[in-house]
Formats: sequence, structure tokens, C-alpha cells
Amino acid sequence: MQVTATIVGTGPVVMIDDDEGDVLIARRCYEQSRLTNPFVALLGGRRGYAYFQDVLAGKAEMPALGLVDINMPDMDGFTLVATVRQHPEFAEVPLVTMLTHSSNPTDITRSEEAGANALQTKPLTPDEYVAFFNALAG
Repeated sequence: MQVTATIVGTGPVVMIDDDEGDVLIARRCYEQSRLTNPFVALLGGRRGYAYFQDVLAGKAEMPALGLVDINMPDMDGFTLVATVRQHPEFAEVPLVTMLTHSSNPTDITRSEEAGANALQTKPLTPDEYVAFFNALAG
């Protein structure tokens, strides 16, 4: 299960990850990609879920795509995706679960069961990250 999701609409690409370093690298690579949607980074699953709650309340823009780290201490990515998918308003928002360096079959199954559109290992180099973001443009 690799990237099969594409950007939907003009809303932000929302990255939810608990590692500030990963977010910084992703943001820099995003800026080098051909994507033009705003990039929003949220630290931790609970903050990510709060963003989706803000969308429902009309306080935040509907995301064009969500990138969700699966390994977060406060709310893991599988739980976040499953919780977001309980709201029909987010049925069309592509959600990509991301894991650090492996493509464990259990993680693939859990991602699918949670409602993720795709699972992606985090790119190892800036060029791979830029290519990953460019692939999201469709």
C-alpha cells in the first residue's frame, strides 16, 4: 500500500507528527515540491484531532489531504484516522498513514481497517520527499 492518494481541493495539506525534526524536513521538502496548497503541521495526534474538530466547528479549513504519523504517544495514527473517519464530513479527505522505515504487513492491515487511503514509509532523502509530495499532485 503506497501512495495512491491525491490532493483534493485547495485546502491545506495537514501533517500530523510528534517529531519536530520530521515536520521541519517535510515542510522544507514540501516547499520545494510543485504543490501549492498551504502546509499545516500539527504536533501530536490529539492536536491533529483537534484540527479536525475545528473544521467541523467552522474554525479551520477542510484539508485537501492528511499525512498522519502512526507512531505518536498521545494518540497513534491508526486511532486518529479511525476517529476522523467516523465523521461523514471527512469521507472524501485522503488520509495517508506514514511510518518511519518499514512496511510491516500488520501496519498495512491496521491502516486499511482504520480507513486510510494509503500507507507510506517516510522518505529517507530530501529528493525522495519532494518526489513523494509531487506524486500527491496526481
